[in-house]
Order: sequence, then C-alpha cells, then structure tokens
Amino acid sequence: MGETVIPEERLRVFISSAQSNENGFAWSDVRRRIKECLSACPYLNPFIIEDNPSTTPSLQFFQSQLRKADLTVLLVKGEVRKGTAVEYAQATKWKKPLLIYFLKDDHPDLDVIKLKRELQTTDYCTYREVDNFDNIAPMVRNDVIEDVIRWFQDKPYILEAYNHKEDSGTALILEEQVSSKSGVPEITAISLFSSSYEYLLDLLGTRYLKRNQNSAISELGDLGNELLEWLVNGKPLQCDDKILNLLEKSTSLYASTDWLEKRWDAIRCCVNGNLDKALEYEREALRLSKNDKMPSWITTDILIDCRNMEIDCAKAKGKRLIEGPAQKELNELDSIVYLPVLDRYKSNIYSTIAKEKFKISTASRYTTIYGNSINEVLSDTCNYLFSAALYGSYTHLLIARKILIYVLCEYFDILNDVALIQKCVSLYILQGDVKELELFVQKNWDTVYSLVTTEADALWKLAKRTPIVNQSAMQQAVLKILGLYFSDDTFQEAEEFILSRADQIYWGNSQEYLGCIKKNLIRLNQDKVVTVLINIISQKRYIRGKDITNIIWTLDLNKISKGNILALRDALDQSLATIVENGGSPQIIACLVRFDPAVFGCLESKENNGLTGIEEKLYKINMGGDAWEAILQDEITQAQNHFSAYNSDGVYAAFASDPYAMIGYISRKASDTNAQAICNILSEKFVPLAVQVLNSHVAVPTKESCANALCDVVALFIQHNISFPSTLIDSLRDIDTTQGYDFVQYKSRAMLEIRIFMAKLMVGLLGKESLLTWCVEYNKRSLNERVGLAECIEKYLYYHKGETADALILSIVFQCADDESDEIRRIAYQTLSYLLDSNAKSLVENRIYQAMTDPSSSVRNKILSLCEKGLFEYDMARSIVEALTTDSNYAIRIRALAVKNDMGHPES
Repeated sequence: MGETVIPEERLRVFISSAQSNENGFAWSDVRRRIKECLSACPYLNPFIIEDNPSTTPSLQFFQSQLRKADLTVLLVKGEVRKGTAVEYAQATKWKKPLLIYFLKDDHPDLDVIKLKRELQTTDYCTYREVDNFDNIAPMVRNDVIEDVIRWFQDKPYILEAYNHKEDSGTALILEEQVSSKSGVPEITAISLFSSSYEYLLDLLGTRYLKRNQNSAISELGDLGNELLEWLVNGKPLQCDDKILNLLEKSTSLYASTDWLEKRWDAIRCCVNGNLDKALEYEREALRLSKNDKMPSWITTDILIDCRNMEIDCAKAKGKRLIEGPAQKELNELDSIVYLPVLDRYKSNIYSTIAKEKFKISTASRYTTIYGNSINEVLSDTCNYLFSAALYGSYTHLLIARKILIYVLCEYFDILNDVALIQKCVSLYILQGDVKELELFVQKNWDTVYSLVTTEADALWKLAKRTPIVNQSAMQQAVLKILGLYFSDDTFQEAEEFILSRADQIYWGNSQEYLGCIKKNLIRLNQDKVVTVLINIISQKRYIRGKDITNIIWTLDLNKISKGNILALRDALDQSLATIVENGGSPQIIACLVRFDPAVFGCLESKENNGLTGIEEKLYKINMGGDAWEAILQDEITQAQNHFSAYNSDGVYAAFASDPYAMIGYISRKASDTNAQAICNILSEKFVPLAVQVLNSHVAVPTKESCANALCDVVALFIQHNISFPSTLIDSLRDIDTTQGYDFVQYKSRAMLEIRIFMAKLMVGLLGKESLLTWCVEYNKRSLNERVGLAECIEKYLYYHKGETADALILSIVFQCADDESDEIRRIAYQTLSYLLDSNAKSLVENRIYQAMTDPSSSVRNKILSLCEKGLFEYDMARSIVEALTTDSNYAIRIRALAVKNDMGHPES
C-alpha cells in the first residue's frame, strides 16, 4: 500500500478550550487527543496552540488562527474562561461554523448556563452534552466530517439563512458599557419580586395572614420563591436560568454586572459546599468591582463576603484564621461600612416590632387593639432578602435568616401563634449556629416538643442542608437533642455518622462530641463507643476529664467485648491521672473494680489516681463500706476552715466542692442504724457552725448553702424524734438575713430567706399560715427562688408523710407542678408522691397521671422512677408504666419495659 497523499487544500479546524487545567481536569491532554485523531484524516488540518509557538502575543495569534479556520470546535466543562469567551465571540462575529461540546459538570458557572441560553436564543448552532470526554476525539472527528457532508447537502438552505441572519452579538464579553449608575435598588427593582411576599406566608404555615390569594407571577417572582424556599426550608438554589434573569434585570442598576455574576457564582458554590471555589469567585468579583469603579459600598460588601469566606475556608480545614487578606483591607478603610436599603429595611423591622410591643405593653384594660404589623415586618424581611440578592451578597442572604428568626420569635410573644416558634427550630438548624439552637430548644422545649419529636427524622435530614462549614457540628447537635426520638433507620444512619466523626475530634470540640455520645449511649453500640473512647483517651483528645468518666459510669460493661475491656484498662492505666487532674471522677474505679476486680484492680493502687481524702472515703462507701461519719466530720471541718478564712464583708470564695451540699446529702441518706451517730456529730459540730455562719458577715451564697444543709439536718432530727439544740432555736429566731453581700444570682438573698423561713417552719417557730405570702407571690418570683421554695416544701413534706394535706401547701405544690421549669415540675411530682396517703389522694393521683404526657423527658423519667421505687399503688403504677412503654423517647420506652417486666403481680 502506498503512502497517504495529503491534499493541498484541507479543512482547517480550530480546537478551543480552557488553556490551563480546570479543577484537576487536564485540557491540554484532551486537545492533544482530538488533534491526533483529526490528523489521521488527510482532509483535516487541526490547530492547537501548544504545537505552534509564535513571536506574536498569544491573544492576537490565536485570534488570527481562528479567523483563518474553516470550523471551530469549542470544548466547555464547568467554566467559560476568558480566552474561550473571546474565541466564541470572535467565531460568532465572523460567522464561523461552530461545534460545541459541554462536558457534564455538577455545578457549572453561570457563564456556562448563559452560553447555553444564548445558543438556544440566537439559534447560532446546536451543541452536544456528554457525560465524559473518554471518546471525545473520534466523536469530534465524525461530527466534523458529518457536518461538512451536511453543509454541501443543505448548502442552498444554509446560505439563504445566513444571508438573513442578524448579528446578535454575544452576552459573554461584548456587553456595551452604559452610563454610570448608583447601583442602589429602587422600588421598581424590588417590585420585580412582588408576587413572592405571599409565598413566604405559605412556607411559614400562616396562610391566614394572606391578603391577596391569587396574584400573577412578577418578573422575578420565580427567583423570589426559590430564594424564600432556600431561606425557610434550606432548598438548594438550583435555578440557574432564574439567576441569569436577575442578572439581565440588574443591567438597569449597574454600569457593569460582571462582578455581580461572579458573586452569584460564589453564592452557588457556597450553597453547594465548594468553599474554595466560592472564595475564588468572590475575589474575582472584588477585582472586577474595582476595575469597573463600582460604588465603594459595593466593593466593601464584597470584601466582607471575602473575609467571611476566608474564615470558613480555614475552619473547614481545621484551622483558625485571625486576620486574612480581606480583613486587612477592611481594617485600612476610612469609611464606615454600610449597605444602602438593607440597613433601612433592618431598621424598619426592629422599630416596627418595638412600637408594636410598646403599644401592647402600655394599653389599658379598656383598649381594644385591632390587627398587627406582622405582614409589614415580613414584607420588609423579604425586601431585605431580595435586596441582598440584587447585590449578590451571601453574607446578607444569611443575615436575612437571622432576621426572620427574630421576627418569628417576637411575634410568637405578640400573637401566641405556636406555628411561628416551631418554625424557628428548622431555621436555627439551617443557620448553623449550634449554641443558639441548643439554647433556643432548651428554653422553648415545652412549646416545640410536639413538633420536634414527631419531625425528628425530618430535622435530621434538614441538618444536612446546613452550610458545609457547620454541617457536621449541626448534625451532631441534632443527634444530641433528638437522637432518642429518631426512628430506627434514621438512628442507624446517625450512629454511623457520629462514630465515623471520631477521628475529627480534638480537645476543642471534644466536650460537644462526648456529650452527644453520653446522651445517646443507651441506643448506641457500646462496644464501638468504647473503641472510640479508648482512642480519644490514649491520644489525649479531650479537655474535660468528667466527659470521659461520665460515659464510663453509664456504660453497660457486660456489652463490651473482652478485648475492649482490656484495652480500656490499659488506656486508663496510662491516662487516669490526667483524666482526674482535668476534673474526672476517680469513683469510676469503684464501678470498674466491682465489674471485674482481676482486670481493673490495678487502678486502685495507681499513683495519682485521685483516691485521697474524701474521695478515698467515698470510694470505700462505693465498694460497700460505711464511712459516712468520717466523711461528715471532714466536710464540717472544710466548711469551718472556709468560714474562718472568708468571714468578712465584701469577700466571697466559691467552693470547688460544696461541703454543705455533702452535709445535707448525708443527713438525708442517714439510716436507722447510723442516724443517732450522725445526729450527735451534727449537734456537736455542725449546728454551732451554722449558728455562727448565719449570724455573721460572710457572703450570702455561703449562708444560702449553709441554710439549705440546715433544713436537711432539721428534718433528720424531726424524723428520728431527736431534740433540737437550744442554740439552733435561738439562732433561727433572731437571725438577720440583711447581713452579707450578694454575689451570684442563683444563691441570692431571697433564696437565703426561703431556706431560713422553711427551717423556722420545721422547728415550729412559724405556722403554716405564714406560707400564704409565698403562695400568693409564687409566680412573681425568679426561677432560682421558685426552685428553692419547691425544694423546701419537698423536704418539709418528706418528713410529714401521711398527715392531713394542708390546702395552702397543696396549692403551692400544684403551682410547682404547672411551672414552666421542668426542674421544678420534677420536684413537685416527687412531693406529690408523699401526699398519696393524705385526704387529697384522689386529687393528687389525677395530677400525677398528667405527668405521663409532660413534654420533659426528665419529668417522665422521674414518674417512672417513682413507680420503680414502689411509691405508687400497684394499679396506678402499672397504668403509668404501661403508657410509658410507648413513649416517643427511646430511653424511656426501654426503661418502662424493664420496669413492667419487674413489676409482676400485686400479690407478688
């Protein structure tokens, strides 16, 4: 066979793509493969710039080659680079035949979407979308040859069409510069979103607020709806055509929109979790804004986005950025940072709400208030969001969500619409601030309980829409709060997530991680948890020792494999001293030694294991010994030393471990066998100390702790019919609670007065009628004061079981059972159990049954505990336990089933 004859005239094919690599994709290799494949055809003469060095500048050189070409092949992936855009513009300007190939990309730039839209609009040529470029070379060769054939077959029709086709230009690079514009959105610009305001009410579940039921879609109404769905439900912004529509409308606002397009590319990348690419786009927007001499406030806002993205990029890599390039540039600004229109809308929102609350708070009882301003405020919230969209400001899009949360919380207080406060849970999740979510749910648990427990699985999925930089932390927080309410399938997914996250844990985030493990331990695979725990202990990736010991306390060691038991022993053998030094309890040694003395016995004699002083005595008690008297004497000595050191005005030193709390605990736990010995110690040493403390100038918090212990001591004397020391009676009669300084709110002077009042009541210095003042003013008192009163009433009734129920005391206990604090409700139900043998039995039983549906799991657990201890009659206990076996909380269900199985029958 002879050599191939190369024709004198060949079809010149210009191969165009991005010059450099694109996110690891090597364009030069693709161009090379296409050239080699086309070169195999003797009638084709392909051109790629790599094979043609020239003394001419590259821009002019490839433009001249493009002009000489008979056909241009354009290759595009996720970006339209500047060179590619110029080549496309020149090819269309000179009416060059084009073959365009789009490689599939998950998150293409807006320029790519814009190019496709322009091809569809101008109908300059068709294009092909391909999943990969594996076979791109033969594909291009065949398409070139087939296109040439079609050209000659359809030549008459094509020539006629070209002669009549107008030059549409290109939207990519040939936009004409218009006169300078302010860039401040006017009412007409915001009104482009006008049809979306009512849609927000649909998303919030407040359709009753709608005024216009049927409104036509405004010019940017579709994008407005997408933005609102992202704002309220976290829906990804998969609306490229609608964003391009926004950019087109923005040409009336700005002299150039190139910077705005890049900002929207950055927004899309942030929403999709590509932070590095987002920062790259935002920096390009900054450069374009400066080049186009945009107003300073636009450039400043872009700088703020750059600053925030720099911080997020560093955080995503596990680093902390103190001051990045954008922040340094912001620091050098002389002007005040502001954003026109947005600041005004925010101001309107806050002032409108303030005026509405003032109007309500100052209204007389004769005033009738018609209507409210929630529609106006929500409209301004929408305007804030839409203005942020017109600026392309990702930071302010996020701030719009914070503003919406604020609005809903405030109008919940005004309108008492539960739907508003419940929606805030999902908004806090989408916002990504873990601490704010936890505080919000903790404060409003009773209100949001029904929603979050029934929608627990949906909220777990919603956490995956949190901004990527906070996503793992938010998923962990949702698991911590709601894990026990997940379905089995969802919890299995969550378990895989939390255990796989272990490698990312270090001292800075260990507290939250270990807290999540502890909260869900009953439902987790405990052997896998121990594997995780061993690694964290061995590598010292924790900050608080008590987080480690709290988990070990709760473990069911029978569910741990022998290998992990030994590995846990070895880890503790090496690190126990560090754990205890950082606040861990050495009493876990007792728990472990009781389980397997042969394996864990070595920890008893370990140096610096924390078993010294009172801890050593508590260890002996935990191991079955009886050293309460010795501990009591030590605690009284510690309290005496503290009093001697700090008995002066204006001085307060808090206890690392409150001795008065232990004194009260020992008094409460005293048994018939050791009660006399304990009372002797209390009479001889504690009562004189208490008399001194309560009549001294020592700080009020110390007095409050002492008085709290004194109530337990007095109760112990009453229970065992032991006479009170005369010094105690005289001291209580003459005590002056005005001495000493307040230092901390939770141990206030009012708390001290409550304790002293109860002690006087218990020793007979006051009658029950004196409780009337506390009963009448109960709802006016602070949380700490109400807790103190509930504790005192509980102590009083503990030692007066079976007596006739006093209507006044019963009234206070029932108020406590209705309190907004689950801590107080828990105390109240404990107290009510003492009244089941009284004349108010029927009333008390009905109130206790209500605890089965209490929103707080701690209250339901308390009721279950009372059933377990046999404090209720069999039928009542059986009914409560049976109901709790179907509780929404996994831990309560499991515990209730265990209690039910242990209950047997009444005769047994």
